[in-house]
Amino acid sequence: MKRYLLSPMVAFTLLLTCKPALHGQHSKRNDFDSTMNVIKMSIARQEWKLAESAIQNLERASLPKSKAPEILFIRGYLYQREASVETDSVKEQELMARALSTYLRASDLAPRNGSLHQNIAILYAQQNKTTDAIARMQLAYRQEKLPAYSSFLGDLYMQAGQYDSARRFYEQTIKDDPFNEPVYDRLQYVYRRVNVSPDDVLTLCNEMCKTGHTRVAATMMADLVRRNYKDEAQQKQVERAFVWWVNLLGRRQAANKHFTKVFDIPWDHPAYQELLEVWRNPERYPRMDWWLRDVPLKLSNDLTVIPIEVFVGALQELGGQLIEKDSIAVGVDVYLRAFEIIAGRNEDAVSTNRESPDIFFEAANNLGVAYARYPSIDPGGIRFNSLANRLLFGKGEAYRSNNRKAIAKFHTTLGVIYATKKEWDQPNPANGIFQLERAIACAPETQNTASLKVLLAGGYLKKQNFDAARNMLLLAAGDFLNDDNLSTASHALARYDSIQGDKHAAGFRDLSKIIAFRNQIPRLTSASFQDVDKLNDAIDSLTQGSALPANFYKIQRFKILSDCGTRAIKVDDSDAATVLHIKALKQASEVDNMGNLNDFNRLNQQQKTIKESIPFEGRSRPETIKRSQSSLQGVKTWQAPAPGNDRGEQLQMKTDVLVAAQVADVINEQAATSPEQKPQVVINQTENTVEIRHNATPGKTLKRELEKPVKKTGMDIQYKRTPH
Repeated sequence: MKRYLLSPMVAFTLLLTCKPALHGQHSKRNDFDSTMNVIKMSIARQEWKLAESAIQNLERASLPKSKAPEILFIRGYLYQREASVETDSVKEQELMARALSTYLRASDLAPRNGSLHQNIAILYAQQNKTTDAIARMQLAYRQEKLPAYSSFLGDLYMQAGQYDSARRFYEQTIKDDPFNEPVYDRLQYVYRRVNVSPDDVLTLCNEMCKTGHTRVAATMMADLVRRNYKDEAQQKQVERAFVWWVNLLGRRQAANKHFTKVFDIPWDHPAYQELLEVWRNPERYPRMDWWLRDVPLKLSNDLTVIPIEVFVGALQELGGQLIEKDSIAVGVDVYLRAFEIIAGRNEDAVSTNRESPDIFFEAANNLGVAYARYPSIDPGGIRFNSLANRLLFGKGEAYRSNNRKAIAKFHTTLGVIYATKKEWDQPNPANGIFQLERAIACAPETQNTASLKVLLAGGYLKKQNFDAARNMLLLAAGDFLNDDNLSTASHALARYDSIQGDKHAAGFRDLSKIIAFRNQIPRLTSASFQDVDKLNDAIDSLTQGSALPANFYKIQRFKILSDCGTRAIKVDDSDAATVLHIKALKQASEVDNMGNLNDFNRLNQQQKTIKESIPFEGRSRPETIKRSQSSLQGVKTWQAPAPGNDRGEQLQMKTDVLVAAQVADVINEQAATSPEQKPQVVINQTENTVEIRHNATPGKTLKRELEKPVKKTGMDIQYKRTPH
């Protein structure tokens, strides 16, 4: 039997978790819930007989009729999971038939449960009944517009060859879940099979670049370039796409990294031929002046490029391609050509205290790393030393003009190329340790320096400075955690643990516990949220350390609370999700710099939770990401590191949302002891405080620690009580 391949999100959401069949509020925590949890654990461990016995006990018990759909759901789930590991095809089909029959009975009793409809759709799809599967998924999607549902619908329509419909649901998934990279890949497949306009592709690629999905964006650009449009207007759009494409290749590290894996462009492609001709005979190339322009060129409302930077970036990619094909000497010469073209522009920027172009430092980094890795093309290190001396001179000029951004970039580039060449013993400043230490010290707050810290730890190890190496690896692991890179953080700790010395440093213990807890969040069940106070205490104990920077613990507490709240939504505990998201947003109000752009998604989810749970006057407009450094009245601003932007990105939110989060958190804590009281919230604009009054009796006063006061007084908050 042909097995239907589920997307990772669908498989994770539906086959590894079991959502209750009733739509709406949970039943009380009782023996029924405990038995259901035992059944789920037994299924997860493939203890089929134990799960069957527990289900039979529930069926024999005198339970309300309202429990029947849940019992049928878990029985169907048992059959479905057992079928998924059955090797005998006859038994597999029999189990799938039982699962389908049981789910259909449950669906008749609970027709508004989307999870039931989706599990039925999965079984239909496994039987190649795509039309029936689509019909069921449409029922699920009408109940809840979840990204997992729209993504699955896109998969089904693509399997049926209905690419226009697949495109519509994939685009909706990306709109609701912009960081879902597998859907971008499938949408790219669909675009190759439908008549899509270049403008639509450009618009989507622009959105992908904003969320860091430059690999798929670059691939879509290449697909667009390969098409031969007869319409002149469309051909011009393609030419514009090509300029954008080479800009991506030159400016986006992710696109550079994955370029050779995702592109298969022949050497006779016009793009390469043009670049080769420019490199070989620049004085004879008629359009050379156009490419060397240092004036911004607006290609669309969202995209402005500088031709010389585009050209240098594309030359660097060409050099990388040549090196990959073992034409190392020619590839390095192309790198050198790219560096020389952009070097003059950078030197002028440094001397006049203007911002240095990132492309200059990328070109210098590529050239220096190539010299270090391939010593046969640089006998005696003469060319490497010449480049390093030129960078050292530029760094001196940056110091003289107090160009702080250029100073940090020069130290970073020098640190990386010296580290690649393993220059740790030379006198300062010609060694990696000196340059990396200053690169980390000079880096802006919005820059994540984890990779630099790992390199520096390697230098310390070579010098047998074990304590410094271990400390630097701890800081690197913390930075990786702030970037949600849990696996790399674990690798940094493993390397830390391999170095001789104290194995029980407080920072090591804190990081290990946080990594372990965050890895468990996707596997939390509904039972984990029965006591939110207990869960919150556990999170507090993880994030109250002092061995690492204080801001690190605050960011981790925010991330953990937020991810636990999102997980609570997935296991259908909206009350717990509300409490956790409120606490997360309250924690976010205490920090200014977030770990990465994923944190902005978390903030958006929390704002949505606040507005759904606490209707209040003066609803703010949707938040927007801005690069402006200005502070707006009544607005809280966060910054986060962003790929290709050393200034980072900003997210702004009305402070009345944060006030609501702070107030709701206090109300939630008091509701358990005084559920009959109706609070009134009074915002004192003069004293900049929030006072919560119960039945006209003054209650607890909560002092705000926000940028600006909210311009309203006597505001009643009709809150949704979310008891722990």
